[in-house]
Amino acid sequence: MDISSVQAARERISEDVVRTPLIKAPKIAALPKAALYLKCENFQITRSFKPRGAFNLLRGLGCAERGDAVVTRSSGNFAQAVAYASSRLGIEATIVMPEGAPKIKAERTKSFGAKIDICGKTSFEGDERAKSLSQSLGAVLLSPYDHELVIAGQGTAALEVCEELEQLDYFYAPVGGGGLMGGCSLVMKHFMPSCKVIVAEPSGADDFAKSIAAGSRVKLESVNTIADGLRTLSVGETNWPILQRYVDEVAVVSDQQIVEAMKWLYFEMGIVVEPSGAASVAAAFRNLPRESAATAVCVISGGNVDPIDFQNYLAQ
Repeated sequence: MDISSVQAARERISEDVVRTPLIKAPKIAALPKAALYLKCENFQITRSFKPRGAFNLLRGLGCAERGDAVVTRSSGNFAQAVAYASSRLGIEATIVMPEGAPKIKAERTKSFGAKIDICGKTSFEGDERAKSLSQSLGAVLLSPYDHELVIAGQGTAALEVCEELEQLDYFYAPVGGGGLMGGCSLVMKHFMPSCKVIVAEPSGADDFAKSIAAGSRVKLESVNTIADGLRTLSVGETNWPILQRYVDEVAVVSDQQIVEAMKWLYFEMGIVVEPSGAASVAAAFRNLPRESAATAVCVISGGNVDPIDFQNYLAQ
């Protein structure tokens, strides 16, 4: 795939998603010279970037290939996106969600008319259950990230960034399966080849960092992080070569650093962000040179966090 795939995706989903704001953050004491912008995908439909890929996948497959029923696996944000998109397109959706998935994500998924199936705790268990259900139901199996149409759809967020900023030194986005950063890294390197593309990844789910070190895709046995949207055991097979080609660096952050970023976003900017969504900001705080006058963008990937959990994070 190339830049034309992302440009086609934008045309395909233009009536389905909104253009999210790119907000300049206030000056940061630890980074006094930097200009930090936030690409607020928490203000997207269903409060995450996921509808971009979900709509592009469902529309790109077409009626003949996707049929009238789909199954996918998700911890919550892709679940909501597929449920919402399916309701718009007249498709029956069944979503496999893990035990302990945020209540708010499960409830919103149900509100769009999808059927929920709770299974296991890991992405591997969810994938196996989704495969089984797709066969028994005669439904089309959708990957939340491991498909070119998903990657292209998620990359439309970076297209919007490139249209608003003439120059950019750093671009940060989180990685789980690699759909968002796969598409965004391709776009950034096409339009701004000198921009450093940096992955934000939690230390308790650092499969991509290990993959880069090994030179091949690494699959973890388990993950442990508050960032539920990033609890993948490995990046997707389709995503890996794209990420390997276009990503410059990985910034591994702790859960505590993610919480500090969530608190800063709330207390300084009044923005409610889920842990996965704050990972990019945590990475920028850790990674940007202190005296740099660089311009950086952090993708806030989502804002679906349980209110009680959010209060607990703020109290830490």
